[in-house]
This record gives sequence, C-alpha cells and structure tokens, in this order.
Amino acid sequence: MPRRLGAAVVGAACSAGVLATGAGPAFAVQAPEAAGGRFGVLVEGDALLAGARVDGPVAVGGDLAFGADQRVAVRTPGTVTASGDSSPTALLVGGGIDFAGSARHGVLRVMGDGRMKVGDLTGGAVREAGTGTAGGGGTHLVPAGAAYGATPRVELTAAQPAASVAAARGLLDTGSVFAGHRERADALAACAGTVRPHDGRGAPLAEGAVPAPGSAVRLRPVSGRTNVVRLTGRQLAAIGLLVFERRPTAAAPVVVVVDTRDTGGRLDWRTPALAGVGGQDAPYLLWSFPDATGLTLTAGGGSLVGAVHAPRARLTDLSPAALQGDVVVRELAAGRLAGPGAPGVDAGAYRSAPFAARLRCEPEKGTTEGKTGPGKGTGTATGTGPETGAGTGTAPEPGKRPEPGANPGTGTNPAPGTDPVLGTGTGSGAVTGPSADAEQSEGAGPSEGGQGGGSAQEGGGGAPDAASGGEPDAALESLPESQGMESAPEPGGPEESPGPDAAGPGEEAGAPKDPPGAIGPPAGRTDPPGGGAVASGGTGGSGRDAA
Repeated sequence: MPRRLGAAVVGAACSAGVLATGAGPAFAVQAPEAAGGRFGVLVEGDALLAGARVDGPVAVGGDLAFGADQRVAVRTPGTVTASGDSSPTALLVGGGIDFAGSARHGVLRVMGDGRMKVGDLTGGAVREAGTGTAGGGGTHLVPAGAAYGATPRVELTAAQPAASVAAARGLLDTGSVFAGHRERADALAACAGTVRPHDGRGAPLAEGAVPAPGSAVRLRPVSGRTNVVRLTGRQLAAIGLLVFERRPTAAAPVVVVVDTRDTGGRLDWRTPALAGVGGQDAPYLLWSFPDATGLTLTAGGGSLVGAVHAPRARLTDLSPAALQGDVVVRELAAGRLAGPGAPGVDAGAYRSAPFAARLRCEPEKGTTEGKTGPGKGTGTATGTGPETGAGTGTAPEPGKRPEPGANPGTGTNPAPGTDPVLGTGTGSGAVTGPSADAEQSEGAGPSEGGQGGGSAQEGGGGAPDAASGGEPDAALESLPESQGMESAPEPGGPEESPGPDAAGPGEEAGAPKDPPGAIGPPAGRTDPPGGGAVASGGTGGSGRDAA
C-alpha cells in the first residue's frame, strides 16, 4: 500500500480543475499539467525506474524502486523548492525507497544541484560524504546499516544535509492533486470531437471504424481553437503512422482523447511513427486516457511526442523509444529489472515538456459535462388550441422507455447560451465511439512517409495557421498563476516547414540536442536475479536515444 505525501502546498493549486467560460455552451478545462508543481513525471502510487532516464524532476506518492543505473533531473531539477533549501526538489518520494525491490547494485542519481525528499526513511539511512571522499561526494541514501557508497543507493551530485532529506511532508498532497487530475480527465472525456481522422488517401474514416493494423492516419487541425480527436482504444492501437497536417500550437493545441472501453480499460499500445510534429510541439499535444486502468507501451513503437495523461492507469513502459512530454499516471513501471536468465528492459528517455496550452471545447452530444449522471426531473406542459391541458410526471432514466400510460416530465437542460455546471464525479461522461466533426479545410501537410520509429518531420508539414480556413480564433480562458501552469508562449510568427535539420536517422525531429558529454543509459546490466519476465524487444523504429 503506497504511503502518501502529506498536506498540500503545491497540491492546493489543483482544487479548481475545470473553469466555465461564461459565454456559450463551450467550457474550458484547466491544463492537466497545471497541477503537481511541474514535475516531469508525476505518479500517485508506487513507481519503478528500471532503464529510464528522466530529463526533469520526478514526484512519486508511494514507494520508489530503481534499476542498475538510473538518472533523474538530467537537464533540469524543476522549480519546486522546499522551505530552507537553496535548490529545487528534483526527486520527491512520499513513501519510502524500496531497496529490496531495486537492483542489487542499483544506483539512482539525482543530477545537477537537485535535492531529494523522502517521506518515510524506514529501512534507509542518509550518509553524508566524509573526510577524504573522492571529489567531495554528494549525499547518499542507502539501506539501514550500510556505509556511504553501498548499493543499492540514491545518490546526489550535491551535498544535502541529512535533516533536509526527510522533510517531504507538506510539499505535495497527491490525493488532492490526483483528484484534480481525474476531474480534468473527466472533463476532457466530455469534449466533442472536432477533428475527424482521415485515411492515408485523405478520405475521412467512418465513425467508429477501426483501420487495418499499421494503417496511416492523417489529422487536420484547425487554427484558433482546441482540436479534439476522439479515438477508441482499438482505433489507436491500429494506427502505424500518424500524420499531422498542421502542427499544434499554443493557440491551436491538439488533444487526443482515447476511450478504452472497447479494450476493457486496458490497452497495449505500440506507439505509431509520427510525422509533422517534433519535440518542439510537445507542449501543445496531449494524449488523454480518461478511463484507462492499464496502459502498456510495447517494444517496436516510435517516439511519442506530447504529454501522457492517464491518472487512473498503471503505465508499463517496455519501449525504448523516447517519450517527449510530461507523464501523469496512477502507477509507473518504466522498464523492467533483469530476471533469472533474462536481461532488463530499457524504457529509454523521458524528456520533460510541460503541457502549456489552454483548452476549451464543446460538450459531446449525450453528455452532461463532468456530472456523474442525470437525475430525474418533473415538469408541466400547457398549450392552447383544440387540445389544452397540463401534465406532470417523472422523466425516465436515460436509455429506458417510459412505462405504458406514464406521463414523463420534461426534465431540465441548460438553456442555450448558458454554461454547463461541471461536477467532480469520477465517471467519464463520454459516449461510446468518436464524434464526427464537420469537414475541415485542408492545410498543406506532409506527405506520407517517415515510417521509421522516430517522429519524422516531413517537408511542408507546418502550414501557417493564418492560412487555415477554419473558424475564427476563439477566446481562450486565462488560468490563474496560482494554479502553477506554465505560461503558454504564443507563436512568434508563421510556422516554417522543417528544413534540413529535421530528424536524422534514429532520432525524433525537433528534439533538443544533447550537450557534449551527456550521459546516456547503460550499455548493459549487472542486475542479479529477482526481476520479472522480460518482453521481447522490437525491431525497427528509433530507440530512445541516450540524448
């Protein structure tokens, strides 16, 4: 059972997860990544980092185990600084370090000047570097009774006072934060689809149709609004190449809402090759899994651009392809420890890219946005003419026919021009299947290709938004700074087609280049027996590179 983080400081930011716009039936959804203090990886319960390199800070509400050579905060320690500390908290663990569940010779390194905070030090001991330690040495967290430098251990690059390590309580209330994230997920589930997927030839896919496995699918986002793509789990799993004919921006983000009811709430996903988007687009692309309880990224897929928001799901990452965007999940198994006679599984690089767009959408037909379900209503009917009269009755529940002879009431719907009231229920409120949209004007997009596993940036893929034939720019809601959202940079000018510096072989387009001397994932493992079964590795597609 995970041991939870204490009272909220950062977590208080998520209490108002859904905001009404005040005009028309559309509603605004607070950016899912706005809560949680801008941690690149945010986990409500337990987590395993086995073969994963995380560029940003990590927050785990439960216990944390790790593999042979893990690194967090490789590029940035984040922005959450505890009282009394001089540097941000790069590793926050609400429970304890699971030394028994970690690799025997495992080392989890917190890079740069980042600090660690651990809520429960039972079974562990904080060791500071002593006189004569080579290079000065940073603070270590080792099993109880073990000496400085013993393994498994959590190792800081910098020195941190022992008393400061245990001061995790008060930084993050995962219960409150994830209640807000689930509320956001439910609000996104109620959004109507505005972008209909097209097949590789440009013909719109029939509503609910599942393409052939490995199919190419094209998306045509429109400028000036939130672009919502609704897919079922089976539809998403069948896509082999996903082409964006216009890149997402701060003013025109893309949200892919995946309904996993057709796969029983669990989805094995070999991520598709992406064309037309790269790492620079990650802050404006969101993959939302509102109802998923289990999500597995299988080997052989392409690099995934955009945030993964699955606050009810256990994410099992068995793919070495890079994930460019923040991660919000209930539990995490990034990679797999080596087991008897089997190597470990590398989960590759997690590149932090906070979601930075404001979201606003229309409600899906047949849903009551954010509410757990409609109630019963009563009403009266009056009229004039040949037949007059009045009647009262009870409105039948949705999907049920009224009993013979019953006089159903009218119930109450929101009046046109008013905002729906958004609740905090846990139901998704979504209807089965994707919503059909009005046909969008076609922008000049990338040609098909980029079949490699990386995010292939295609020539001509970034048509300027000003050329769109879509609806005029919608007023987007501004979120309070107190809610911790990264400010969304507005596009500085017309988007340009990718040039020769797009993606090289084996790397995702637009991804930040590593500085000289960057350290990548280990070439091999020396983990002892004790891990689980290992999935077979895939071939083809770019791996999560060491950069």
